[in-house]
Amino acid sequence: MATRTDCIDSTREFKALKGCWEELLSQREGPTAFLSFEWLFGWWSIWGNDPELRIFVVRDGSKIIGIAPLCIRFGKRAGLSFRKIGFLGEGVGSDYLDFLSEPGREEEVARSVASALAREKGWDMILLSAFDPDSRHLAVLRREMGSGVKQGERCPYLALPESWDHYLAGLSSNRRYTLRRKINHLHQRYRVEFVKVEGPLQGTEPVEDWMRLHRLRWAGRSSALKDPLSEQFHREVAPEMFRGGWGRLFFLRVNGQTAAALYGFLCGKRFLYYQAGLDPRFESQSAGLVLMALTIQEGIKAGWREFDFLRGEESYKNHWSKAVRETVTLCRYRSTMGGLLLRCIDGVRGKLVAALRNGLGPGAFLRIRMILGKE
Repeated sequence: MATRTDCIDSTREFKALKGCWEELLSQREGPTAFLSFEWLFGWWSIWGNDPELRIFVVRDGSKIIGIAPLCIRFGKRAGLSFRKIGFLGEGVGSDYLDFLSEPGREEEVARSVASALAREKGWDMILLSAFDPDSRHLAVLRREMGSGVKQGERCPYLALPESWDHYLAGLSSNRRYTLRRKINHLHQRYRVEFVKVEGPLQGTEPVEDWMRLHRLRWAGRSSALKDPLSEQFHREVAPEMFRGGWGRLFFLRVNGQTAAALYGFLCGKRFLYYQAGLDPRFESQSAGLVLMALTIQEGIKAGWREFDFLRGEESYKNHWSKAVRETVTLCRYRSTMGGLLLRCIDGVRGKLVAALRNGLGPGAFLRIRMILGKE
């Protein structure tokens, strides 16, 4: 029986997909929290007034075999207004985005979605950012859509060994000495507690503590809590992520005061480090570094196989790992006046961004992006 592709464009229909969405995600090799129903439906619940929902559902008879979680958003660049098709979940640090497919039918689903996108009207550009580089849909979409590929986000990651001692043994002698000294210094001079939060949350305190410490750490420069809607998103979605088994929060308490927080998602045996927070009063005690070390140590004990630092070229990530994977941005411009103009504008913009990155270096380039914001 031939497959058919339907377009879901209402919140009611989106919500009705929950059961089959979760089933397809559970079958995915390497499930990720950023594709969970909790995360993406929560995103839509906050920002759904602006985009137009375009979830493409591929069916074989009455059975759903694939879901492409997309939407159309309005944008403006160099005075040119345009309509862009992109992933749900953009703008909140979602990495490794993808379609969901029944195992073994990824190529069929990708072809069906590509055909549906070609028939879709009213868009100037398809920009699928933060695409999982290991996606089995990617090559098919490139071929079927004639799409170009751009470099996405660099995501440092740490492959975890069998024990903490094995991890330390792999460090340089200077790094190993520094790490041990700072951990021992804190424990010798203060009463230190390492607190782990998982499972359904009991009250709002853990999430509020993380948000408070995150604001203190970034002093208004945070991309995760950049506006009231972003804060509302995390307040509403975090409890759902914990209820769904994804969420993890780790705290470091020093003499009874919460000094640092680390928030992330456990996806099988892979931990996605999302955001952290730090009380500046404990910065000289290296509370953030110690919490990171204790969290990695806890993960090794729990059998995690990877600690993924996600997007960003912050220099501290290089102290923990040198391995990096890059997400992919899939891009196609429509052969309309708007699409062709947008392609020219982006060509110039891309050369300017590359020149700034190469001239300033990753650290300075990252700081400029954080100050000015990134589309």
